[in-house]
Amino acid sequence: MPAGLINNYPFSDNRFDEMLSESGTARPHWQAFADRIESFSDDLLTQRSDFVRGAIEADGVSYNVYADPKGTKRPWELDM
Repeated sequence: MPAGLINNYPFSDNRFDEMLSESGTARPHWQAFADRIESFSDDLLTQRSDFVRGAIEADGVSYNVYADPKGTKRPWELDM
């Protein structure tokens, strides 16, 4: 994974991370994705990230917070 993505990655000892191992390397089933992301320039990664965020906003992707008595929908966010 690009160093910039890993430097700010929120590792936690009390939860399992599906994508990265404790050492910060991609798990085998994520390796092809990690290799592809590593090939992106910073500009291309920013463009792709902006595109996906725009698509999420345009399509209205959200989730319900069931513990919220108001039952409000919250927009889903892409963390990059």
